[in-house]
Amino acid sequence: MNTKLFTDALSALLGQFTPGNLGSRLFMERSELETPENFLVWFHERFHYLQVVFTPYGHLKWASYRTSTADIVEAWANLSLMLNQPRKLPIKEYLLNDTPESVKLAYNIWIHDLKNDIYKIVEQGVTSYGNMSLFAGLTYETCCPKVMLHGQEHRMRGIDILESFAKFEEAMLGEIITGKTLDDLIDPNKLNPEYYSALYYFLETLGPERLIEFPIVCELALATAHIPSPSSVENFQKYAPNWRFIKLVEKLKSIENLPAIDYNDNTSYFDYANTVLLACGFETLKEAWVAAEEYAEMSDLTMAEEMKAAIEYKKKHPWMLSYPMCNEDDFFSAEFNRFEPYFTIMDDGISYNSAHVRSEELIVENHLQALSQQICGYTSRYCRDSFKLMCGFSYMGTNTCPHHLTGECDGYVDAETQLPELILDEASNIKSGCTLELLLKSHNIDIKSIDVGIMRLVKYDEITNAAKKHFTA
Repeated sequence: MNTKLFTDALSALLGQFTPGNLGSRLFMERSELETPENFLVWFHERFHYLQVVFTPYGHLKWASYRTSTADIVEAWANLSLMLNQPRKLPIKEYLLNDTPESVKLAYNIWIHDLKNDIYKIVEQGVTSYGNMSLFAGLTYETCCPKVMLHGQEHRMRGIDILESFAKFEEAMLGEIITGKTLDDLIDPNKLNPEYYSALYYFLETLGPERLIEFPIVCELALATAHIPSPSSVENFQKYAPNWRFIKLVEKLKSIENLPAIDYNDNTSYFDYANTVLLACGFETLKEAWVAAEEYAEMSDLTMAEEMKAAIEYKKKHPWMLSYPMCNEDDFFSAEFNRFEPYFTIMDDGISYNSAHVRSEELIVENHLQALSQQICGYTSRYCRDSFKLMCGFSYMGTNTCPHHLTGECDGYVDAETQLPELILDEASNIKSGCTLELLLKSHNIDIKSIDVGIMRLVKYDEITNAAKKHFTA
């Protein structure tokens, strides 16, 4: 038996965090969190949420995804009407019609989804559609810098920075609650490379005596003032966290007289961070937060309010991402612990961050994201029927809809499905019935008029060949 593969598979199944919906899943029951090992799994997934709300990169990614989600649904709802096309999903079904109108509709939606691929390129070095040439000639090599780890070549991806950072924080907490060493908790023989590659590169380049700087450098790699743009390789590399991390580490080899790092002095964080950022030609922390703050100010939803609260908290408590355990009072405070995933799915139930995010908003958000994903052809990890439309509850795996709990609805819908009766109060708030149906009605769409095909993505050559056939003179 290959024990390393088994260990890797088990590790991967213990916890997951989904940046799009800011939700997490733990493959255990709530009572199992009482063990130190499982508590560290929970902390690791929560830390990924903190990476979102406490960094400009996380905010910009969240804003980009939410914008494209709305754009996809709006394009599907409005263009189908303008082009006299039926409501179909996924958009692959429109290509099968092979008419100028159906191809135009599919292409417009496909372009909106393509924007999300910039983050897949940053973090994985690949696109959903398998064609990097669409992004100003970016290649795997220009997106993922080559470094040496233990004498072997390694392509550093964005996911290496995110996971190595989270694993390091998990290990620091693990030293406190388990008594194990950092080497025990970050063991390359038991982990995939993304969980230690950034750390090992840092140590091999700067030496173990500078380990204290590692999490700060990870955080500064995520202090991006703009989305990594595919307009040019130079622009992409300036704002891609993996390239920023490499440049920060390389610059630290030669910077002299760095400001001292003192966890008890907030000023020392800003002095160190801005000194290093400016030396690399990057924006200061204050400049990096501007775009994220502007987006958060555009809405009065509680989700936006929570993002603004996170920004304000992080500015007042600058050490709480790089060294959250440095101050025991802060680490255990309600002010810090309010920042957790919107929901956490466990084997015996689901917990919601309902104290700070309205449940009505979360329901609508999950329905929108589920609809947008299925319009494009992405299959849910929870899918049991690829020929039906999944609501937000079933697509995200929460399944807390009251009609699902009573057995009236299983969260899978097609034209034949008998939905629970939709009942509204005098203020048009839903008293009972399908909330997905209510969302679709707000777009003047009858849920039973949607033609659902098998969930699959449109390939790059399929969309381009269809476009050339109908729109090339």
